[in-house]
Amino acid sequence: MVATAANEWKTGMSDPWVWWSVHGAALLTVIGALLQLLPAVAAAAGAIYYLIQVWETRTIQHWWNNRKMRLKAEKIARLRAKEKVIQAQLEAEGEVRQARAKARAKVEAASQEAAALLVQEQIDNIEKPKSNPEP
Repeated sequence: MVATAANEWKTGMSDPWVWWSVHGAALLTVIGALLQLLPAVAAAAGAIYYLIQVWETRTIQHWWNNRKMRLKAEKIARLRAKEKVIQAQLEAEGEVRQARAKARAKVEAASQEAAALLVQEQIDNIEKPKSNPEP
């Protein structure tokens, strides 16, 4: 009973004799078409049946699932790399903003010092009498 349940799970057919008879009929159909005893339509039906059987094997399904997982892993890796680049760009933008703020503060301080120097120069010019009178 366990072997039958496993076979039913694998093939969808409860009786192994049914499974073998369907495979045998498909094989005879393909061979008959190759020997030109049956029409090409029958050969196509048998070939399609065999392709479906091959597709449903555990090996092919395993390969297919591995391929899908590998493609998903590659996509995740690309997205993580893109995320790192975007994070670096955002950090660089933040550093540029900080540098601009510091530069503005330095320019403001320099302009205030320059204004103070101009005022001091004007005060010095007013207080200092001219030593050379013009004739």
